Amino acid sequence: FSTPYTHYAGLNRPASDHRPMPIATFALEWQVAGSRPFLYHLDNALLHALVTFLVGLLAWRVAREPSAALWTGLVFAVMPVHCDNVGSVTERSSLLALLFGLGFLLTHDRTRASARIASPLLLGLALLSKESAVAFPFLAFLLDVREHGRLALTPTALLRRYLPVALVCAGWWLLRLYVIGTATYVTSVSYFAWTPWAAIAPTMGRFFVAAYLLPIVLGYHVGSDYSFASFPTSEPGDLLGWSALAATVAAA
Repeated sequence: FSTPYTHYAGLNRPASDHRPMPIATFALEWQVAGSRPFLYHLDNALLHALVTFLVGLLAWRVAREPSAALWTGLVFAVMPVHCDNVGSVTERSSLLALLFGLGFLLTHDRTRASARIASPLLLGLALLSKESAVAFPFLAFLLDVREHGRLALTPTALLRRYLPVALVCAGWWLLRLYVIGTATYVTSVSYFAWTPWAAIAPTMGRFFVAAYLLPIVLGYHVGSDYSFASFPTSEPGDLLGWSALAATVAAA
């Protein structure tokens, strides 16, 4: 919990990730299986199965239709876009972040005292698994607005539901700041050095559509080539890039 993720991964780059939860699971597996890979892959498959089950539960909560929940879970389970997360042991961080993040969404705004305690704890575990889990509080807010309408926006409701969430996020941010020395993401390559924001936006629009949105929608394997040759910097007047950015925002 006090060492950057890049230290364990043996990466020759500045510390940018703090993901103690996957490292903890690897340490436990090492005590049982050592360097034999079977157990690591088996655990990834079991984690994916649990995540799929929680996706189905969340779909049932949103749609209130058993058939919708079943089909959502089945489609999610077999989409090729998950190949990297399940097949690559080092992508355990994504599986754990999803597992704990979905648990947070399912227990958020529940009336039982146990759920009120479990919800922020699950969010904390998700954040300690992968930084992208910071998106789950925003998803929880959208679920609240959908289920409660304007009642979810009253000061009392916001304070009751989101003060624990804010405290957990602040604690995670401070821990990350202490461990790696910065609260921002640091890379060894400056991808957009001297690039105006008007060119960065359409470039990222093209990137999100090509690297994530299309694989998710069409169900093909996500690639790992993020080189400049695959995603060259766009010009500020790149209408296709701006359209891709708008499509990504609309899909989100």
